[in-house]
Amino acid sequence: MQENGLPEDVIKDALSPDEVKAALNGLTPADIARLNRAAAFFCTINGFNQPNDLLQEALTRALAGKRKCRRDLAFVQFLCGSMRSIANAAAKASRRSRIDPFAEVDDGEDEEELSAEAVELIDPERLAAARDALQKVNELFKDDEEILIVIEAMASGLKGEELRHSLGLSKTDHETIRKRMHRQSKPFAKLWREK
Repeated sequence: MQENGLPEDVIKDALSPDEVKAALNGLTPADIARLNRAAAFFCTINGFNQPNDLLQEALTRALAGKRKCRRDLAFVQFLCGSMRSIANAAAKASRRSRIDPFAEVDDGEDEEELSAEAVELIDPERLAAARDALQKVNELFKDDEEILIVIEAMASGLKGEELRHSLGLSKTDHETIRKRMHRQSKPFAKLWREK
C-alpha cells in the first residue's frame, strides 16, 4: 500500500500531478460544458449545493492526488465519475443526519390522518434483484459516462423534456445517447432472455 491507502500498481497506472495539470489545460470548451452539465445534474439528483463547488472539489482532489485518474480512462470521464462519487457521498451523509433534534413538532397532522398506505414495504427479494440489475447495468456502461448520467436521471424519475433540460441535452443528443445505450445493451438483453 502507498499514499492514500491505494495499492502501488494503481498509483503507477495513474496520471502524475503534472499530467493532471496538463490534462486540465487540455480541456476543450466542449469538455468544460460537458463537465458543467454533469455537475449540475449530480447536484440536482443528490442535493449538493452548487455545481461549481462540486466541479471544484473534483478538480482539487485530482490535483492533490486524493483521486487518481487511471491512464486508460478519459480525463473528462474520470472527473464525471469523481463528481458523481463526491455528490453521492454528500447525499449519504445528509441522509444519515435527516432528523433535526432541535426541530419543532408540526401539529398540522394527527397520527389518525396518516394512512397505512404511506408506509412503504420493501420486498427483500425485489430489492436484491434491483441492486443486482443496477450493478450489471453500471458494469455494462462503465466506459460511457454519458449513458450512466442519463440512466441516473431516468432512475430519479426524470424523462423526456425534463430529462433533456436537466442535463442540457438537445433532442438529437438525447436520441443519440439512447440509441447507443440500446445497441450496447442488446447482448446483455439476449443473455438475460436465454436464462
